[in-house]
Amino acid sequence: MKIVTYTDARTTLEARRGVRRAFVAAFRSSAVTGFLLAANGLLVLYIAINLFKVYCGDDREGLLEAITGYGLTWHSLGGLRRHIHQSSRCWS
Repeated sequence: MKIVTYTDARTTLEARRGVRRAFVAAFRSSAVTGFLLAANGLLVLYIAINLFKVYCGDDREGLLEAITGYGLTWHSLGGLRRHIHQSSRCWS
């Protein structure tokens, strides 16, 4: 969050000098943030695969099912969180 806040402030300051400079600053900062996010996701996936390898052993099908279940579980929890958040806005 600190990086994103810093780059938002930098983009705002560059916007005072022109739209083109603001776009370049925003584009570069988004590229860096996206790269860091993707690298973090790959690192977590690598760690999860190695942890599931310890559990599954040589069973490749079991390993793939475990990784798929891991991903679907977090995806489902994210959807549930969004649903709860939207429902709470309706009742407030």
